[in-house]
Amino acid sequence: MQAGRICRRDSELKVMSDPAKKTDSRLLVTVSIEEMESIVHRAVVTALKATPRDDKLLTVEQVCEILNATDEWVYHNAKKLPFVRKIGGMLRFSSNGLQRYIESRKFTTT
Repeated sequence: MQAGRICRRDSELKVMSDPAKKTDSRLLVTVSIEEMESIVHRAVVTALKATPRDDKLLTVEQVCEILNATDEWVYHNAKKLPFVRKIGGMLRFSSNGLQRYIESRKFTTT
């Protein structure tokens, strides 16, 4: 008999030569379209509930500090920035939108 661990599975004796060896944990599952739609719907609803909704509106000065940019640059590029809100004639900036903008630009070279 080989050195190793003996496992009993489905009335069959197997000798495992490498007790630390991991087994394949993949599993093939068949689901209907309706079941898949239900799974995706629940995942989307859960993700939306987990999304932070407490977005703060920032002033031009705060955005300048975060982006290390001048106020002239922020005003000049305001129409191009996707996180700008115009409220009562004043520009305000979505904090969450600004963070997404920064994340999307981290590894671009311009």
